Amino acid sequence: MPPGCRKQPTEGAGAVIKPTVRVVLANSLSRQYTGGETEFEVEAARVRDVLRALEERFPGIRAHLEEETAVSIDGMIYDDAYLQDVTGSREVFFIPKLDAG
Repeated sequence: MPPGCRKQPTEGAGAVIKPTVRVVLANSLSRQYTGGETEFEVEAARVRDVLRALEERFPGIRAHLEEETAVSIDGMIYDDAYLQDVTGSREVFFIPKLDAG
């Protein structure tokens, strides 16, 4: 099985392999939405999948992440990363956007 993938139990002979990615939130986000937890492992192929997985665990977090954060994928920062591929990535980090005003 490729690194960063997890076997999902299924009925019958086969198993579905889904990629996993490490997600890190800034402390301010974790205090507000996750009870202080800052690191997670989620199954995702794109940033939109990461957002969906986090919303399932922490209702209300998705809108905040989409509007108020930039995304760093393995150190590369994206302002609009919704469709960005995270397959094979080591880390997806949500960071507060800087206000240029």
